[in-house]
Amino acid sequence: MKAWAAAAGGRPAVWCLILDQYSKGAGYQPFLTKDLAGGAFDAAEGFKFPFKFRHGSVLPLSKAEHDRLKAAYAKPAR
Repeated sequence: MKAWAAAAGGRPAVWCLILDQYSKGAGYQPFLTKDLAGGAFDAAEGFKFPFKFRHGSVLPLSKAEHDRLKAAYAKPAR
């Protein structure tokens, strides 16, 4: 988590859990936490996804997002 905070300019990490609220007719809804280990998430009020998600949706990444993911999860050289 420290590496992520440093990559985010020192801001605390925010984790997002996306739940499918199909039975409520709401579809996918985001829930946020700053304490992943605590497991308590709050609904992301007022948030709308830019498109309707379906199972198996592919999310677009910017080059900057891709580079951050690649750096964070790169395998060490053998």
